[in-house]
Amino acid sequence: MDISPNAAHALRGQRGALGLNGSQGITGVNGANGLNGPKGDKGDTGAAGTASTVPGPKGDTGATGPPGLSGINSPLVNGPVSATSQDSATNGDTWAIDTYTIKYIVAPQPDGSFDVSAIAAGTFTTLAGVSPNDPGVTIPAGITGSFYGDFALNVPDGNPFNPNADLSGHPAIGLVANTNYYLNATFGTSLVSYAWQFHYVTAAHGTWNNTDYGNTGNIN
Repeated sequence: MDISPNAAHALRGQRGALGLNGSQGITGVNGANGLNGPKGDKGDTGAAGTASTVPGPKGDTGATGPPGLSGINSPLVNGPVSATSQDSATNGDTWAIDTYTIKYIVAPQPDGSFDVSAIAAGTFTTLAGVSPNDPGVTIPAGITGSFYGDFALNVPDGNPFNPNADLSGHPAIGLVANTNYYLNATFGTSLVSYAWQFHYVTAAHGTWNNTDYGNTGNIN
């Protein structure tokens, strides 16, 4: 082998061993947050949904309630009962026949008394003779119309109310007679002092208001 300075190449020495890995460097500080970007444009409104024309399914029928008690009146309401009566003009003569129903309403008061209202509603038919509000005016038979009337009174404390009184013998004639029967059956008393009003209406023969505070109009 030629090892002189003129040799083309010297021999390569052996590779040294790998050095150890260096320690991990310290983590850098987090950078500041960037600025918020501009708000984007509002998106287009979506198309309206199509309304349904198909009805929803029908719900199930609820359970049937228990049957009511037939023939039992409310403790504060009795009636209606049917009645007929002659109707008196201001001079006392009979001028019409009334056909109506009566309902009684009882309202307990804080002092132990009871306010009682007898409410009548029905129809009337005139008799030939005097008009109801002027005996100097005559009317023919057969004029018909409707009427409403009531008695209003107070039953003093000490008259116990019996809401279950037997009313099967209720008379069929006269509001006064009917009301007295009711008061005797339910309170053991009778009609004494009361306010009252009656209002009569026809299609073509006038109206008459007959009250405890005065009369207006006439049937003629």
